[in-house]
Amino acid sequence: MISAKKRYRLTAEAAQDLQSIARYTVKTWGVVQSRAYAAELEKTFDSLADKLLPAKPFSENLPDIMVWHNKYHSVYYTYETNGRGIVIIAVLHQKTDSSQKVENRLP
Repeated sequence: MISAKKRYRLTAEAAQDLQSIARYTVKTWGVVQSRAYAAELEKTFDSLADKLLPAKPFSENLPDIMVWHNKYHSVYYTYETNGRGIVIIAVLHQKTDSSQKVENRLP
């Protein structure tokens, strides 16, 4: 039996986060670096959806929200209710005070 590959989806806010990251990276380091970092983030999202990375709960108050720190940004996500993937709710710079932002984005 072939199992369906687990996938990820981005909320509108997470997609906006990625657009902001791309704009900043292009402005600061150029298009080539922006594409490379975007590809790295996408690989991270796939790995998180496949449970290949040891993400941890974001906080005791929000145990269903998981976080993975990837270089300069943290990826915040929860599992799909059908168990077939993850929903990425935020991709924030690690220096960002994320508590309030993540809480405001809960599905």
